[in-house]
Amino acid sequence: AHALLHACLHPEEAREPHGIEISVADLWRRLSGMHADYAHGIIPDLSGPLDVPLFNTLRARMFRDRPAIDLTAHRDQRGIFVETAKVRGGGGQTSYSTTESGITRGEHYHLRKIERFVVISGTAEILIRHVLDGPETTVKLEVHGDKPMAVDMPTGWAHNITNIGDQPLLTQFWINEVYDPDDPDTFAERV
Repeated sequence: AHALLHACLHPEEAREPHGIEISVADLWRRLSGMHADYAHGIIPDLSGPLDVPLFNTLRARMFRDRPAIDLTAHRDQRGIFVETAKVRGGGGQTSYSTTESGITRGEHYHLRKIERFVVISGTAEILIRHVLDGPETTVKLEVHGDKPMAVDMPTGWAHNITNIGDQPLLTQFWINEVYDPDDPDTFAERV
């Protein structure tokens, strides 16, 4: 509406509208795929020039039926782990975990994933070791929620995170791809 009002007040700046040629069948396939992803809480690949406006239209229509998206909290003796956002097309996924005092998570490495840790609250020790090196080459980082910092895990490096504080640890994670249980790119390896 603002752009239309601006064009009426300043006709010398008016532009020709640009469209994108697309068949009805292709539009239906895109919308159907977006709907299937979003019905499971996944944000679809939005890299095409028409994808963001299509997805925003779809979200607006779906909102009344589902104004909030249920997330699954995976609970065990270590704490909880929740995947909060999954984005196809390279956006990856964001998640968080709580970790009880003295508990370690991780003990694995990746060969292709880009993974970032951010401690939101609490105190943690992060250990990172190249899988071909011995324990004497381990990088040790102490991170605190009151001094935010990002720690990116390099590929081929085993890593873990341990709650070394006396309060539950809250950690946010970002990975560049949506988790695929058939191709997890996660290999067990103690640091």
